[in-house]
Amino acid sequence: MAAVLSAILLLFRFIPSGPLLYLFAFLSASLIILAYQPVRSGINKFVSALGKEKNYRELLAEFNTDISNTTAPEEVFDLLLNTASKTINASRFSLALKNKNNFQILKSPKKQIIPAEDSLIKELNKNTVVVKEELIARIKFGNDAPAQKTNIENVIQTMQKLESEVAVPMKFKMEVSGFLLADEKTTGNMFTKKELEFLAELCRIAILSIETYKTHAEKEKSKHLSALGTMVSSVAHEIKNPLGSVKGAAQYLETEFGKNEFIDIILTETNRLNELVSEFLEFSRPPTIKTEPYNVAQLIDKTIPLVKKDNIVFKTNYSEVPLLSIDPDLMKQVFLNLFLNAVQAMPEKGEITISVQKEKANRFVEIKIQDNGAGISPEIKDKIWEPFFTTKKKGSGLGLSIVRQIIDAHNGMIDIESKEKQGTTITIMLPGDKNA
Repeated sequence: MAAVLSAILLLFRFIPSGPLLYLFAFLSASLIILAYQPVRSGINKFVSALGKEKNYRELLAEFNTDISNTTAPEEVFDLLLNTASKTINASRFSLALKNKNNFQILKSPKKQIIPAEDSLIKELNKNTVVVKEELIARIKFGNDAPAQKTNIENVIQTMQKLESEVAVPMKFKMEVSGFLLADEKTTGNMFTKKELEFLAELCRIAILSIETYKTHAEKEKSKHLSALGTMVSSVAHEIKNPLGSVKGAAQYLETEFGKNEFIDIILTETNRLNELVSEFLEFSRPPTIKTEPYNVAQLIDKTIPLVKKDNIVFKTNYSEVPLLSIDPDLMKQVFLNLFLNAVQAMPEKGEITISVQKEKANRFVEIKIQDNGAGISPEIKDKIWEPFFTTKKKGSGLGLSIVRQIIDAHNGMIDIESKEKQGTTITIMLPGDKNA
């Protein structure tokens, strides 16, 4: 550029004034403009990039403000998708969230499930973003080991199945809780580094908000249950003492005057009330577990005869059952409660299948209790774990709440799947005993 300017100035010295000088001045100006065009273009791009960066920062600040006004996780997810769609010209954005041992795409016309052990999830655990084009380039030009190459090919295959170019993880405590998916850009261009960083930051803010919401909800629930437990315990103690007196008096009358219809009613009802009060007291006290290495299949086999009926067929399927660190008495109570519920769901006849097997990662043992009874309607499915909720004519509604307390005390998980008129499946996951 400097050489061009020097040549023009030198020529100006030798050109006489007049029309020729004006023509030369016009041509020189045009030449300078053309020479400066790439520089000007570069400056424009730089200014544009600075403007876009500032825009991303403003959008993130706005997203942070909006997210603080949300009241439920669903609102956070909608806000995340809307912000991503408004900012980046991708043909489609979608969100996958963890649900037990897999990830499910939200609001998808197809029911798309990605197992937690899928290669894409492993890749998301290691990276802040996964770009399909970059993985394809690694396959073509990289020098990865054969095993790693196969893993990359599996990731590409999953992303093709999901029709996505980019996947951005939502991590909490170093674990993927969900991920954002972006399809190709409408312009046909690749995603820029700044766009990927923006999406990663959106996901980081969103998952922190979700986890904060969950923690707050759990604290509130715990506070509510604690107050409820204190009240229940107090009432139960007030009932239990006079109840014992009533039962003692009825037993005395029975020894004095012999068996009597009314005395039988008093004894039957006081026994029933005593069981109810005992359940109240049990619910109000957190379970204290005394663990020991125990074969859970043997415990199931000992519990089945206590609930077995002629019209109910029990089937068991045990596969490589290791010793578990459990409290046998408390776990027996869990199985007894769940087996009774299954039996009561099939008043005429039915089948209960119980299976025990190691989870694929060998960290948990999975216990499934499946019946083909009446099933549970979607309206009440989410309420069944709540204290005092019951659909039975008789019952405290505390059975499943106590079951969950016991499973939680064992650092396990329990879940229920049910369809009306088809049956119910209860899944229990218990951690394996490392010392057994």
